[in-house]
Amino acid sequence: MGNDTQRYSNASVDVPAKRIPQVKNKRIYKSKEAKTWICEQCGGEFKCSTYLKLHMLRHTGTKKFECDICKRGYYTKNEMERHKILHTNARPYACRFCDKTFRGTSSKTVHERTHTNERPFVCQYCDKAFRSTSVRKMHERVHVNQRNYHCEPCDQWFLRPSHLLLHQQTKLHKNKTSSG
Repeated sequence: MGNDTQRYSNASVDVPAKRIPQVKNKRIYKSKEAKTWICEQCGGEFKCSTYLKLHMLRHTGTKKFECDICKRGYYTKNEMERHKILHTNARPYACRFCDKTFRGTSSKTVHERTHTNERPFVCQYCDKAFRSTSVRKMHERVHVNQRNYHCEPCDQWFLRPSHLLLHQQTKLHKNKTSSG
């Protein structure tokens, strides 16, 4: 980083219940229009100081907001309130292109990409692009031959859980399990 770059460091953030850490002169300018705030602890870049302040809460490890249903902790009240929707049958997020509704914004966003064909997640090994980061990660396992799914009786490893299930329906597998 250049000399005009400033970082925000806050190794031991103690965040009062209704207070977010203050950021002072911690913006860098990539251009006259584009301002960026950087976290010194992890290098994360943020569009505005508010996003940096919210991010800094993650470095505290203290989740002050708890779901009263499942007791899961959250850094902000907003995160906790969004989570609580999952405990209901509510589907408040509607697709802009069809009648489908969703419980969360991320699933809605991924679904909407089926309409727009937006594929923002590009494989680091080839030029193939995907609608979600989880599908991209699953694809990347092909390139590194990462086989996480194991059939104990046959001692065979598979890239995907669906491949393991298909294997378990084969005669080879059924013979091993019935004779062993």
